[in-house]
Amino acid sequence: MYTQTKNKSKIRGIVIINLFLVILLGIFIFFGVQRFYQANERRLLQEDKMYLMESTRQKNQLVQTTFQLKIGAVTRLANSWASDLPQGNYLEQLRQLNGSQAFENLIYVNASGHGYTSNNLEGDYQHKDFYLQGMKGKTGTTTLMTETGARAIVSYAPVKQAGEIVGVLAGLTSKKSVETLLKEYIYDFKANVFLCDERGKILFYSSEHNFDMVKNITDTNPNPGKDRDRMIKKMLTTMSTHKTLTMKYFGTSGVNSYIRMVPVKDTHWTLVMSFPSAAEKKLQGQANKSAQSLMTVISTSLIAYISLIIIFTFTTLHRERRLAEQAKQLDHDEMTGLFNRRAYDENLARIPTDGNYLYFAIDVNELKRTNDNLGHAAGDELLMGAAKCMKTCFAGGKVYRIGGDEFIAVIKATPESGKILRQRLHELCTNWHGKKVKELSMSVGFVSLDEYPDKKPQEIIALADERMYLEKSAFYQQSGHNRRR
Repeated sequence: MYTQTKNKSKIRGIVIINLFLVILLGIFIFFGVQRFYQANERRLLQEDKMYLMESTRQKNQLVQTTFQLKIGAVTRLANSWASDLPQGNYLEQLRQLNGSQAFENLIYVNASGHGYTSNNLEGDYQHKDFYLQGMKGKTGTTTLMTETGARAIVSYAPVKQAGEIVGVLAGLTSKKSVETLLKEYIYDFKANVFLCDERGKILFYSSEHNFDMVKNITDTNPNPGKDRDRMIKKMLTTMSTHKTLTMKYFGTSGVNSYIRMVPVKDTHWTLVMSFPSAAEKKLQGQANKSAQSLMTVISTSLIAYISLIIIFTFTTLHRERRLAEQAKQLDHDEMTGLFNRRAYDENLARIPTDGNYLYFAIDVNELKRTNDNLGHAAGDELLMGAAKCMKTCFAGGKVYRIGGDEFIAVIKATPESGKILRQRLHELCTNWHGKKVKELSMSVGFVSLDEYPDKKPQEIIALADERMYLEKSAFYQQSGHNRRR
């Protein structure tokens, strides 16, 4: 009896010890899972923040590049206008001048402040900011309320004759075009993108909600008073001083959100991006599981832990695959599959400056004529056919689409191969035939690195561009077509 009692006590003790160990293991796993959730939440929040910063940088670079291209275009138009300043019908001349440019409207304002537009309107512009700045000899970008009451972006440049400013030429980009620009390259989250002035007023926005950014953020702050005043002051100070800010705030959806502000170069504007935190939304309701039964934790923690590892692995792989796809979309032109202007700008500093390299500047001929006569679908077919020919010809190098019909190719080859590659490209164009367009022609100019070993890549590409335009001029002279029509 004593032995049986002793054995039962021993068994009972073993059971109690094992039960105690299982409970300890359950508690350890429970708090381990809790710590995992917390660490994972911090990591995801940091990823959200870093992704917002990178997306804002890319968006800001896109906006700045677009504005710089607009200023460059209107400056070239101003020089062209000054070289042959009309004396009579300004309206007709403006329409012809704007025929092939990416502006919805052109405005010429003479020295007295009287303006003429390419859509047959006249008016007094002597108090407009772009006119006042342009008459001081400055070029830049600002906003303008059009005759329809809509805000537009205006890029301006002075018109000079014999060294004197005789007027200002300005090109308008519509509100719709700017907002389309702000919507580009927004992927993982439902971000709102705004372009604000130095006073915090929203000029353009990517969403359909037109609200005051500062008021919206601060009104949803659960801690009014000093915190709210501090947030308002911080945001307005950032915009007025043209500085950068990353801030976390309590959004309307009840979860923490991020906002990022970066200045737009050569303007008084600030690019603002805001989005609700994907990490907090994903992990909401999972942060505290301490109220659950220990027995439930013991029976499910191992399965949950293994499941979390599997889910985490597949989520990470899917996220990496998605980021890789997004990186490709950011670096490649959607229509042609070639590298885009963004990739060209980033790779320009890494383009080789020694060895046997050839630089090609290429333009598609008759693209505007094709668009006007056969439609934009035919023009797209022409561009895709040109891309196919260039991919075949420059298979060992890189081809960039840097504009509508403008391309740059860089390939490692001997100087003697340049003429062969150019001839090969022309032959490929001759043999190409589309469904809507039967002929394809391209103007090509190239420069060998050996010709100018001391020049920078930008200078070499500019020389190739000059040679391309010589071939392009010869083509239009031979075809008898007007290049601008």
